[in-house]
Amino acid sequence: MIQQHTANLMLMNGGKDVAFVLMDADGKEITDAEVYRNHKHLVFDKHTETYHIVRSKKDSIYKVVYKGVNNFYNIGQPKPFVYRNYNSTPRQKPWPFCGEK
Repeated sequence: MIQQHTANLMLMNGGKDVAFVLMDADGKEITDAEVYRNHKHLVFDKHTETYHIVRSKKDSIYKVVYKGVNNFYNIGQPKPFVYRNYNSTPRQKPWPFCGEK
């Protein structure tokens, strides 16, 4: 199956909210699409010029109907930043101390 979206979803970091902008293939903002999250209709906010809704505790399926095409997006939970020290091998002592081998 080949996916050809008529609307591209550009996700923004909204903290407690999920906020996104929809763009068409030419890069123009879409304000008249029908947007649903798990069957709940979302309305375009003219003040912020985004679609937004409170973040769900579960992954959500977003359906965008634009130009007669159903576009589906799966938006999951944000992954927490984890710092990993990739140089985590034990340090070797620069010289043996007296009495150590």
